[in-house]
Amino acid sequence: MPFDGRRAGPALALTCILSAVLALAALSSAPGRAAAQAVPTGAADDTYHMTADRLSGSASSNDDVYTAIHVTVEHGPTTVTGDSAHVYRQREQVEVMGNVKIVDGTTRMWGDEATYDRKTRLAILRGNVRIQEGSARITGREARFYRRENRSVITGRPEMQDSTRNLTADQIEYDRAKDQVLALGNVVAVDRAESTTVHAGRVQYDRKQNYAWASQGPALTIEESGGKSTHIRGLTMEFDNAKRRVVAMGDVRVEREQLQARGDRGEFYGDENRALLVGHPRAWDDEGEVQGDTLEIRFVQHRVASVQVRPHATVRYQAKADHGRGERNEAVGDTITLFNPDEETRRAVVVGHARSSYWPGTADSSQGGRNVSSGDSIIVEFANGRARRATVVGRSDGTYYMAAEGDTSR
Repeated sequence: MPFDGRRAGPALALTCILSAVLALAALSSAPGRAAAQAVPTGAADDTYHMTADRLSGSASSNDDVYTAIHVTVEHGPTTVTGDSAHVYRQREQVEVMGNVKIVDGTTRMWGDEATYDRKTRLAILRGNVRIQEGSARITGREARFYRRENRSVITGRPEMQDSTRNLTADQIEYDRAKDQVLALGNVVAVDRAESTTVHAGRVQYDRKQNYAWASQGPALTIEESGGKSTHIRGLTMEFDNAKRRVVAMGDVRVEREQLQARGDRGEFYGDENRALLVGHPRAWDDEGEVQGDTLEIRFVQHRVASVQVRPHATVRYQAKADHGRGERNEAVGDTITLFNPDEETRRAVVVGHARSSYWPGTADSSQGGRNVSSGDSIIVEFANGRARRATVVGRSDGTYYMAAEGDTSR
């Protein structure tokens, strides 16, 4: 590691960052450049230029160590400053201590101390680590750069921020060869532009594919206007950022106020404002439930606009009553669609082998009994949480019973 009387330090650089996650990926390019420039002694590219208020040392010592006070090290476009530095020529190590600052282009890094071991090709920035690149900022207690493995690790509750995103974890790694980021332990990723938050024990992100995998209890929260939110959980989750698509697998659960849904697999399409649940899907609230082979939910401005289940669709509904039992409805068909223009079911459309059964509530039993209708399609209109009118279309058939107080038979 030759010196020409001035000085220089390892090149720790960042490239432009599009997001907080990309900031970590860029960070790892720093040690890559440093190691790539650390050519055999005597080569021009390996020259480190050092200046200091005071420089002392002895070539006769075992470590052949130099000590510099108020040091500045330059290596290509990179400048490192600190209160003091030790240069161990035999060990091929450099230590910069106290108010360490590293500048490379638009990148700024700060820490309490920095070390670089040329033999192991390990660079470490320790103590109150801060990295700034444009609007992106990374903080932590320690950043390690493993050149041999092309891998970087930030620990000490690292946090990454840019103008719209925030990421925290116990540890964040970047594999430069694979161009992948791995966040481990208590991972929390917040996207303020999308109003989403992801919690997980493990998140892996592939920069090339712009694709992420979350495991170990992943949960996605989508915030809505008015303080409402939708919560999605599964055993694993995948995020296709380019297509704005999320796939949740294994015991998928969706919660939004009183509405809940479950299935084996859930697919959520941001650009299409819709979600699919398959694998024994079921959705319910405190008044009813819907189930079938596939359940599709469509949203308008983050609100549930319609719920469709197909095929083998079944909908059950029982209204709340102040006294006694509320009226009860059940519909089956090939496809059933519930329309919720104002977040309350206003219409149910049953298509294909449609059948509807109705049981009056206690208050209405004296005026009429239960009835069963069937046809090609059935349209049920709701008002104030109650079925007000049913229209049967095509090959209609119905059975209507007289008033029968307490009749709940099927």
